[in-house]
Amino acid sequence: SYRACPMLFPGFNLECPDNNKARWGFCANCPSNSCQSESSDADAAVGIGLKGQSSPPVGAGWTSYFASGGGTCSATSETHRDVWLWVENINVVNGGVNGQLYSGYGGGVTLTIQGS
Repeated sequence: SYRACPMLFPGFNLECPDNNKARWGFCANCPSNSCQSESSDADAAVGIGLKGQSSPPVGAGWTSYFASGGGTCSATSETHRDVWLWVENINVVNGGVNGQLYSGYGGGVTLTIQGS
């Protein structure tokens, strides 16, 4: 099991404390830790393209410390998942990008993309 806390550093190409990284995802703490702010430590990464403390690289899923069991903090829960990711409806508008990003991970998520 894992602790239900707000995501730490959610986004793309993120680097969290204690050598936790994700191409797309977020960082989290051990189930035994209380919910913490982004200025604190991080113990695991969840998402796509992961590197975590005490964990080998994970293509998609979560690194070793994310879901080690209620009240625990051990590097035992590294999990790999199949993920589908695609971008659709991309338009360049006044030099910026508008579109949607879809994911089949965790039941599916749709994000609106806007930027320059």
